[in-house]
Amino acid sequence: MLSEILKDFIPLDADKMRYPGFVESNRKQIQAGFDNVKNRGGWRDPNEKCPLCNCIERETLFCRNDIDYFQCGDCGCAYVEKFPVNTSDIYSDENDLKMAKDAYLKNVAYRKQRFGLERLELIGRFLDKLPADSDMLDVGCGTGWFLE
Repeated sequence: MLSEILKDFIPLDADKMRYPGFVESNRKQIQAGFDNVKNRGGWRDPNEKCPLCNCIERETLFCRNDIDYFQCGDCGCAYVEKFPVNTSDIYSDENDLKMAKDAYLKNVAYRKQRFGLERLELIGRFLDKLPADSDMLDVGCGTGWFLE
């Protein structure tokens, strides 16, 4: 199912997307965040249902850092098995802001063009199914480039 979904996405240019050494730096940052969660506030109880529609049917997409990523069998929402009790355990690390700036601010134009167009196309597929007076909420909007 995931391969079927991915075929609709625009290819990305990793050289334009990430600075040299990004992958290793990011891996270390993610591991530090997971260690912080484990050693501080811990994890919430695992999600047994889709957070969007409460369906219990799901498909495991992949596992990363001992966290399963699922896709709802009803609405198609993708979600993670568990969240930190305190998100500050993830985002309070002193290197987090530097890594975010390095990863995102150096390639703003490419990211807007690449991901903005893709998201518009994906949203366009659903617009005719919505009432004309519908609103849109950008959940997990990060830096807000899509809306820009």
